[in-house]
Amino acid sequence: MPGENISFDPSQLFSRAMMKRIKSQVTATLLVALAITACSKLPEYHAVDETHWLDQNWSPDMWNQFYHVAQGTEIMPYKWFLALEEPVIKLHGEVPLVKDISNLGRYGFLPDAANASNNPDGLPVGFVKDTAFRNPYSGKQQTMLGFTCATCHTGQLNITTAQQLRVGLRIDGGPAMIDLQTFETDLAKALIFTDKVPFRFERFAKRVLGEDYTPEAAENLHQELKVFLKAGFRELKLNTFKKIYPHAPGFGRVDALNRINNQVFGLQLDEDNMHTADAPVAYPHIWETSWFSHVQYNGSVPNPLLRNIGESLGVKTPIVLTGDASNWYKTASHIDNLVVLEQWLAGNAPYQGLRAPQWPEQYLGKIDQGKAQAGKVLYTQHCASCHLPPHTELMQDLHEEQPRFWTKQNTLGQRLLDTPMVPLDQIGTDPNQASGFVERTVNTKHLGLGEMNAGVALDTITRLVAERYFKENNIPPDQQIIMGNGHKVGSEPPVAERHYKARPLTGVWATPPFLHNGSIPTLYALLSPLSERPEHFYLGTHNYDPLHLGYLSTEQAGGYLFDTTISGNHNTGHVFDDNHDQGTIGPKLTEAQRWQLLEYLKTL
Repeated sequence: MPGENISFDPSQLFSRAMMKRIKSQVTATLLVALAITACSKLPEYHAVDETHWLDQNWSPDMWNQFYHVAQGTEIMPYKWFLALEEPVIKLHGEVPLVKDISNLGRYGFLPDAANASNNPDGLPVGFVKDTAFRNPYSGKQQTMLGFTCATCHTGQLNITTAQQLRVGLRIDGGPAMIDLQTFETDLAKALIFTDKVPFRFERFAKRVLGEDYTPEAAENLHQELKVFLKAGFRELKLNTFKKIYPHAPGFGRVDALNRINNQVFGLQLDEDNMHTADAPVAYPHIWETSWFSHVQYNGSVPNPLLRNIGESLGVKTPIVLTGDASNWYKTASHIDNLVVLEQWLAGNAPYQGLRAPQWPEQYLGKIDQGKAQAGKVLYTQHCASCHLPPHTELMQDLHEEQPRFWTKQNTLGQRLLDTPMVPLDQIGTDPNQASGFVERTVNTKHLGLGEMNAGVALDTITRLVAERYFKENNIPPDQQIIMGNGHKVGSEPPVAERHYKARPLTGVWATPPFLHNGSIPTLYALLSPLSERPEHFYLGTHNYDPLHLGYLSTEQAGGYLFDTTISGNHNTGHVFDDNHDQGTIGPKLTEAQRWQLLEYLKTL
């Protein structure tokens, strides 16, 4: 492991005794730094030769806005991020910057070109320069680095063509293959290094302050950094001593609902509400979801606006829940931006917003139509009862006088797809996410709402946030419903049941890994008996397997080893076999039948 670069001869400036003390301090610092740095092992980043966007009914301007529209998250001051060096030690040469794609790409973030309007520094998809961030406690406006919806909901499938050209197939609204938890950990390390490693803060200060640099300004900046770190250490201490994250989710996953509840009720209300997050889920694809009767894997949330407010709170959007009661439920959330993004996702009617990608034969090979037709018969027999007919039939059903599948309505009378909810004892998949949502409670303390189910409490808090926003901005009731994508805030309670939602499989080939917790790397493995599913596999690459329909999951340096024997990671359930155990949903498929089903799934 290399060490910090020192570009002058210190013996010319300091006494021998002082040099000894400096060397001792540097050695101790390096030992600590080496111990911290050794924790994060990540794959090397390899850029593709070109990126190809599939037709998903969005214009380039829409997907560019989606990538970089602020939602109010507070990661750190924007200039700090641009100036931050990686948490590594170098003896020679400059220390690389955190913001470089050669670094961020290792966490799975996707590169994006610089754009003067919303991405001036060419940061990856999902990062935003939020010039309108306003701290809800102080009212102070500042420019902040934030995450966008696209951070977790933009995918890419990398393939190598016959001409040895590496192409990235961008999947807007698809699941990201990022390791968010490791990134946040390493970001904290980088800030600690900036504070503690000799000579590093001075370089940081000169980058941040530029022409405004003075010793006094640098000292003020250092004090701001120490205050920021103090808050971070509080969260680290809580996570460590309460063992909040017993095992890392790795690439492509996050324990979304527990994370949101910890951020809101634990960190911003009362530390006693911190709760173990042991139910990581794969980032879901979000096309069509605006027209589902309920969203989230456990079908717990019916209102799109409240869902999106909750999501923003989960990725560090601050909310006031303490102090003067007149300030409660103020947030930094850009609700206006969340409304626009939801409208783009939804369109004016089902299938008029963001659409699922179609299988690109020019890159992934032609579909065998004979096998696909045989696969359609199998799909109708074994899959459609839960996952519903293909979207072409659902579109026809939508316009029937008495539709079979669009049986729910929003407040505006628009039809919603009544997505089936499958009980845990029937589907047999890992229960942690669904059971944890039912069992977890929070104490709302001085807010006066009592001890509540965590899901009900989150729904209540997000409703109060929305209602405060409506009141402060004089938004009339009819406009409130439009902003809720046809839903009246407060009219639909959350659902806390031990079940998982079965959604249509439109574009499923582009959404690995599979099951709600991402415990199965390919669709081929999903169609196989439990004994044939891999117990361990690797995640961390965007390289796609167009044969088995999933990411390549063989051993890779720095990849995340997915262990399905861990609670929360189980790959049980949703099994095709003849043993009729819990979670068996269909008969054992022959090898030929599996390939036929895979071929049909490419057509959806």
